[in-house]
Amino acid sequence: MSDEYAQTLRKRALSALKWAQRACQEGDYDTCALPAEYAAQLYLKSLIYHVTGEVLEGGRSG
Repeated sequence: MSDEYAQTLRKRALSALKWAQRACQEGDYDTCALPAEYAAQLYLKSLIYHVTGEVLEGGRSG
């Protein structure tokens, strides 16, 4: 895979962050926390992929 995967994750992170910002602007603070957390997770995954080249899967392995 090229760096395209990391860019896709960053785009998804920005989209989730926009949803969080909308919810916060409307005063719905409980709802804005979930997409904000998801945005942070996606962005971190994009950084890890960019550095290591490994795709992180959700869930437990073992």
